[in-house]
Amino acid sequence: MKRLLIFLFVIISASLKAQSSGPVYRQFFYNPYTFNPAYAGLNNRSELGLIYRKQWVNFQDAPTTAGLSLQIPASDRVVIGFNILSDKEVLMKNSSFMTSFTYVVPLGFQESLRFGISGGIGMNGLNLTAEEMNTNDPVIINAAGNNYYINGNFGAVYTYRRLKVGFALTELFDSNPFNPDRFNRFNFSNLRNRLYSASYRFELESFQTPIAIEPYFLYRESEDGLQDYWEAATLVHFKETFWTGLGYNRNNGLALFAGLNLKEKFSFSYSYEFPPFKAVTFSASSHELQMNIRFGRERTPASKPSILLQRYKKKKPQNLSRPPKKPAGRNHFGRAPGRIVERESKPVTEREPQILQEEVSKPAEPVPSGRNYYLVVGSFQEKAHADNMVQQLKKEGHAPDIAVNPENHYYHVYLFSTSDPELAKKQLAEYKQSGPFAEAWIFSAD
Repeated sequence: MKRLLIFLFVIISASLKAQSSGPVYRQFFYNPYTFNPAYAGLNNRSELGLIYRKQWVNFQDAPTTAGLSLQIPASDRVVIGFNILSDKEVLMKNSSFMTSFTYVVPLGFQESLRFGISGGIGMNGLNLTAEEMNTNDPVIINAAGNNYYINGNFGAVYTYRRLKVGFALTELFDSNPFNPDRFNRFNFSNLRNRLYSASYRFELESFQTPIAIEPYFLYRESEDGLQDYWEAATLVHFKETFWTGLGYNRNNGLALFAGLNLKEKFSFSYSYEFPPFKAVTFSASSHELQMNIRFGRERTPASKPSILLQRYKKKKPQNLSRPPKKPAGRNHFGRAPGRIVERESKPVTEREPQILQEEVSKPAEPVPSGRNYYLVVGSFQEKAHADNMVQQLKKEGHAPDIAVNPENHYYHVYLFSTSDPELAKKQLAEYKQSGPFAEAWIFSAD
């Protein structure tokens, strides 16, 4: 009887494994790289991710998945990734290792197109005892050994500000461990295993505590249609520190999410998946825990330069002169401490709107922390690009300057500085109402 059950399991697995489209995780929002290689490095930091998923708690031989991922931005356009996965389901064991390459194509300010491809090897096997292995059945014999196969996937992601739209081919190669005619042959699959994703983050600035709402939608299709599913979820982020949410998967039902950020270096995320509605016991619930560790310096993304940069970026640097010697008593940005330095406004035409401020004779009241706040309109890794933007803004009648971020050594071009955070926010709100500087942001430093 037991041998008959093994035989039935192998036959069923044979029909499904060929159309397998990867493990089903419930926390796409937390580490989308595990779904689509083009999402690698989306946070612009090196990240080590750990994942553990246990389905149908208290059921013997229930599916268990453990994995590790590593994302390393090699530059502002290239990200290298690694992904290790171990999956056990009843008698089947699967382990895989893949490495990925992701390239970012900047399309504008906070707009990019990302491409990622992964490749590696996997190993399938049956966890059978010596007695169970004592059989002449060719199906079980073919599946019982540790069988290696080639694995890979491809993805593309379009990002624009807070919008992300992705597409992935989750299985590039055709391999079935239960079919000797198809296994270990490096054939391309029919590319019918696909994953579509879309998410958008809404920032609610009217609340005293910063709150963001992030809904997302997934749709996965498989070769035979038996494993197709859709998933919709919504996350609520509180102050970039804590989040919670609710999601529904067509096949796996309802799930609750909760997570926490610790000092911007460690984060944890947990999901509780309720038993299917037809289940008669809570033992059918599933749990998933993920943890990310961020390290290394944060990189400015390739899409970070402002809209003005796209207009003048192609111009080569021309005999950039050294900045004049700073007078005594001024800080390293060339501004008097605690004083707002602006220029007189010039007539503004409808064709080229300018954001200029009247000269302020009274210095802003300094805050106890001693921090300065800068309204940044461009951020660059190369100083030559920052100098080009400064020169162009001066030609347009502005009074720009450069602030250096001591953490990542990027050059921030800003038009306004103050030691009063409320004044900086007020000025930023005015900037956002104008086309050329609608994407300005605040950088603060001691």
